[in-house]
Amino acid sequence: MLTSVQIFPECPTCTLSVPHSPSTTASAEPLDELELHRTSSHHPSIPSLQEAYNNVVATPSPAIRTLKPGNLSNLRVELFHFFLSYRVSTESWLIGELYDTIIQTCVQERKIPHGGKGRWPKFAQVPEYQNSVKGFLDTKCLMEGKDWEAGFVLGLVHSLVFVPLISWHEEPAGEPSSQIVCRGSLGDMVSLCKNDRVDNILLEYIIALEWSRKERTYLQSIVPILIGKKEDDGTFSSFPWSKLHKLPDIPSRMTNDRAAIILEMLGINQDQIEKMRRRSVKQTIELILKHQGIRLSDVGKNDRASEFCARKVIDIIVRDIQKVQVDPNEFVFQTPGGSEIVQWLRERSLVKLSSSFARHNFDSLHKISMLADKDFEDIFDTRSTNALSITRGQLASLRIALEDLRSQGICQKYSRRLNDFRDLKTALGTAVWTTNAAEIACSKWQVQFIFIVLSGVCTKTAVDNLNGKLRYWRTRNFGVILWVKIVWYIPFWISNAIIFLKAAYEGRYKAPYKARKTMEAHNLRWNYLLLLGILAEVSQILTNNHERHWTLADTFSSGGLAFELLLYLPACLLTWSAIKYRQEYWIPCWIGLAIVVTSVFVYIWKDFRTYLLMLILLLTFFALSLFYFAISLILTTLHAKKTVGRHVPQFNTEWEKILSSTIPSIDNLRETSTSKIENGNAIFLQKLWENTQTIEKLLESQFRSTRADVPIWKRIHQDSNKGYGRFTRQDKGASMGKIRQLSSDLDHLFEEASSINSVFHDFIAELLKPLQSWSEYQPRSDQSVGELRAHRYPHLVCGPIKQPERAIEKCVRTYRRDVGCLTDLVRCTIVVENAQQLLEVFETFRTRSIIGIGAAERNGEAEPINCRSEVSAETEALLRAEEGRASSFEEPFFRITQVKNRFHSDSHHCNKLTGYRDLSLNVEVGWTFESNELIFLPVREWNQETTEQHIVEVQEQQGNTPACVLQVITMLSSYKGLSGTSRGWRKESRNAVWPQTDRRSREEKRKEGREGLERSRMRR
Repeated sequence: MLTSVQIFPECPTCTLSVPHSPSTTASAEPLDELELHRTSSHHPSIPSLQEAYNNVVATPSPAIRTLKPGNLSNLRVELFHFFLSYRVSTESWLIGELYDTIIQTCVQERKIPHGGKGRWPKFAQVPEYQNSVKGFLDTKCLMEGKDWEAGFVLGLVHSLVFVPLISWHEEPAGEPSSQIVCRGSLGDMVSLCKNDRVDNILLEYIIALEWSRKERTYLQSIVPILIGKKEDDGTFSSFPWSKLHKLPDIPSRMTNDRAAIILEMLGINQDQIEKMRRRSVKQTIELILKHQGIRLSDVGKNDRASEFCARKVIDIIVRDIQKVQVDPNEFVFQTPGGSEIVQWLRERSLVKLSSSFARHNFDSLHKISMLADKDFEDIFDTRSTNALSITRGQLASLRIALEDLRSQGICQKYSRRLNDFRDLKTALGTAVWTTNAAEIACSKWQVQFIFIVLSGVCTKTAVDNLNGKLRYWRTRNFGVILWVKIVWYIPFWISNAIIFLKAAYEGRYKAPYKARKTMEAHNLRWNYLLLLGILAEVSQILTNNHERHWTLADTFSSGGLAFELLLYLPACLLTWSAIKYRQEYWIPCWIGLAIVVTSVFVYIWKDFRTYLLMLILLLTFFALSLFYFAISLILTTLHAKKTVGRHVPQFNTEWEKILSSTIPSIDNLRETSTSKIENGNAIFLQKLWENTQTIEKLLESQFRSTRADVPIWKRIHQDSNKGYGRFTRQDKGASMGKIRQLSSDLDHLFEEASSINSVFHDFIAELLKPLQSWSEYQPRSDQSVGELRAHRYPHLVCGPIKQPERAIEKCVRTYRRDVGCLTDLVRCTIVVENAQQLLEVFETFRTRSIIGIGAAERNGEAEPINCRSEVSAETEALLRAEEGRASSFEEPFFRITQVKNRFHSDSHHCNKLTGYRDLSLNVEVGWTFESNELIFLPVREWNQETTEQHIVEVQEQQGNTPACVLQVITMLSSYKGLSGTSRGWRKESRNAVWPQTDRRSREEKRKEGREGLERSRMRR
């Protein structure tokens, strides 16, 4: 089909007939010589009309540049596992059957490894029976109404394996000529020497070759299928290698020029493009055939050619996926300690060895530190096909690095690193009200200095009493040696001196956690010493070994020894309770009690001069501390607003626009009749709010019923310490405790997370497929004008396993070292397009889940399914409704343990100061292993002995509404010092959530700042 194109607008007679091809197999016809001559006579200034022709047809779609893939760092991106290249006129008899057979073989025989399924590219049409293996075939994947050339180019560069079908056969040209015509994918190229054109098959070969030579591209293998002549018995003859000499020994200029433009858009460097331009057709084919391929001549009589090729193609795909999965970037994403291992190897110039460690599942520095010399032979044996070669110099460097590693704390188990954690990022002034205030205080030099000074004071006091003051109490001489001095007073001061020195040493050179435990144990010991002192005083009086006129009434009256000790007892109990259960109150307790006790003794002992001076010093210290803490809090708040809150006003403004576009206020929706609501977003958000409130009420009722089963005398201790069964204690501002993980071992939790991370992401991807739809949006400022890009919503963004450093930090800062509260080691984000889809995704999880945990499991026992304790009638009705809802749909595979709806301003989880809005679900999954394959089980089968359970986090965020959540998360991650992998995940999520963000102003500001800095340097 020819299309008339006007070359010169000022000359209406100068037109060219340009071929318009709807498929990748059509080639441009040669220009008519008479037409060329006629047009050239009108415009003699044009040196060659062929250039004008190229200007017309050589304009690839800008979508190639816009949608080209980046570096392949993991397999959770948009990709194809294979790309089938063929010529319609000669290989169409095989291509359709081969494509279907590869799909079926992957389903029935060889499955794609978990974590390697990827996502279907947004520029391609999804086939009706799209499976875990994703293949590109033009007849099934090219979108109607879209540029077909851009479609097959993007499909090729997004593919892991390029599979060209290569054939050559000859046939008579027909009457009256007796010539032989070469046909086939290669045979049709013979005519390029006389009749040059853009041959799209050759174009695909060139792009595949040059793309595979670029570092870190998607294309891993080129697997040609060599097709010989089909015999009468169904077998195939050998490929005619002897015919290849007929291929043109000159370049196809039009094809190479076309390829050059496309390769330039794909980011290939100019040197590589210039070498390609000079390459002949024959040389290109020889480079393709250098790759080990599949020969149909090896197919037996009783075998089908499509099945034979499909099995080999699947084997190559699986091999390449496994190869990519041991890539350092993928290794970092899939393993909790991967980033630490890669960083450790990079510092010692041994990053090449990361693939070997990944292949042998060394996913933590602790495992690497346990390696012996004999293990090196197994891992790095050059004779083994499964190992990576290593030089002797690298082996020696690795041994030295291991010796150095074993002397560092980073090689310990995660549970040991949790105990040794030192919070260096938090300043002392801002740590006063944190949950680990005592640990932070013990790690700071100011507090360590105070400990040393106090140790000296305690030592001097003990020495003074040993030097003849055993008869004196304050200013009174009792005339006898006081037993309370020997039993309580001197041991008290000596132990204080030792303990303060030990705490300072442990806080400085060991672990602040040990220093805090030392102070906690010593505060408890004070109480026993006080009781012993009171008993010693009473015993001395009762045995008549005390002063003759000193009675029990005297010692328990104002100014008596026992009375003073009783004053100390509640103070010691209070400080011990604070350091054990509420560290945020420990420092204020110390300062407040010191002031109160000093004031009391001013009144009791009437020693106004000494105690008044002490009181003044304490009040001065308290005032200076308060001033320091206030200044630290103000500076921290200002820094947080500058770092995190600079976009918050914009987020809140946009969010208010969305709410005002639906109804005046979403909070007044209950008072507004449905008929008055014009926009459906408010309805869906309100429905979501009601459903999440129902779940929260059910979880709260389970918590309260579990708490009610505990006797009152135990409830006070559990409220301040361990909580109730799998429920944690109720924190301030919360209506219930959090449901913990089953395991409280940090190493075990990371092992579970490594096992289920990729499988869980694949499971969620399959769950979302029925809900997915296309959505287009206007381009960003860095895209071509008028071009549209698309996202398929709901859009799954897979998250990496939480890094150990951040998990330990969160466990200490937020959860008071309760490891079971870490429920986001495995996480993912689901980006939806609108409020309706937000509700649909939530309902998808809700209908496949049960709410909360059984009553027996709440108390820490083995859980009989469907067991629950007494609840109110209202709660019972809600439970029956939820169970009936779940039973009417598919079998539940999840257990919802927590829900946070930040889309509604009434929610106590919503923080308007940050603009953070999302829906967060904590769901528990159960799994087992069958034939070394992880399989998720429905909830009713979780009572099996081989079943393991783990709580994961799923976030739902709205894509084209300015919830803008991930922008805030990205800034928070950099503020908290998260790893590069996490920041990359946040960046991917952010781009999916808010694709229209204009970054031009930010880039211009940075450029202006750099120019101003350069000008200032020039002036200097």
